[in-house]
Amino acid sequence: MSDIESHNEMTEFYLGVDAFNKGNFPDAHHIWEHSWMRIGKSNNRTYLKPFIMLSVSYQNYELGKVSGGDYLIKRALERLKENQNSIKKYIDVNSLIHQIQKVIKNEKLLNRFNNIQINGVKNS
Repeated sequence: MSDIESHNEMTEFYLGVDAFNKGNFPDAHHIWEHSWMRIGKSNNRTYLKPFIMLSVSYQNYELGKVSGGDYLIKRALERLKENQNSIKKYIDVNSLIHQIQKVIKNEKLLNRFNNIQINGVKNS
């Protein structure tokens, strides 16, 4: 996530975090997807992918696409693990990984998301 080079990118990222934490998954997805497209292929934007996947996972469950939701939440978890060293500067990635692992095992579909919060890191 060291590739978040501008203040605007960080602000936009945290707007997505805020929307996600408020349960507004479509807005979180829209914000992160907008960043993904704006950054383009010229910069490393891989840090955004797990967050996009996580927000779309909810939308899949909401539409009854259980296998798609399951796939995306598991892939988001994998991507968070793969990129945790760079992401941990901006969020408490270990907490998020733990929360996702827990809800995958213990919760049902849409209710899973009631127990996931993305916590920021102070003084990054």
